[in-house]
Amino acid sequence: MPCIGNVPTIVASGTIQWTGASHASTTIFTPSVAGTYRVSLYLSPEPHSSYPAGSPTEILQLTWTDSNSGHIASANQSGGSNAPTDTPYTILSLLLQSATSAIQFSASSGAAVVTYDLYYVVEQLS
Repeated sequence: MPCIGNVPTIVASGTIQWTGASHASTTIFTPSVAGTYRVSLYLSPEPHSSYPAGSPTEILQLTWTDSNSGHIASANQSGGSNAPTDTPYTILSLLLQSATSAIQFSASSGAAVVTYDLYYVVEQLS
């Protein structure tokens, strides 16, 4: 049975946009207290008439530290044979236990001509 009244609190949200094959590490949230956080990333490549042949794979990465050590989580999303659409899709959703440091995002892809919009939401669960 769900606990009524224990609703997650959104502590950070935003959009990161970049064009090209990579995006340098960017802090999306720094916890003020250790806790459990859910981080959800939604990627939306913008439609482009010259989307590269082979439909490159987008690789998104989150890094953070908890009470044990540093962690890295990666998600790969292959475009298949379709050009991207402007419909965002969930590419990564993680629960971070006892996160104690900045949660950072970075990305890479083989699509130097594509513009990406990354939407992120960080919720504190405890």
